[in-house]
Amino acid sequence: MNRKRIDRVTAGLVFLWALGLYLATVAPTVSFWDPGERIASVYTLQVMHPPGAPFYLLLGRLFAMLAPSPET
Repeated sequence: MNRKRIDRVTAGLVFLWALGLYLATVAPTVSFWDPGERIASVYTLQVMHPPGAPFYLLLGRLFAMLAPSPET
């Protein structure tokens, strides 16, 4: 096997390992309390429960403003 093929096989194995680890640890469903609160806080730029995650709020608001809207 040449070097390029070895690199591709290694990358594929690492990807499959990471995917398996993700699937083994992913939550079975959306949690009950935080997702809705975070979405509402991003929309209104209000403070969530402590610690508040201000960077998350600003990034969420930025991406919400950049997302295409059906109103436009």
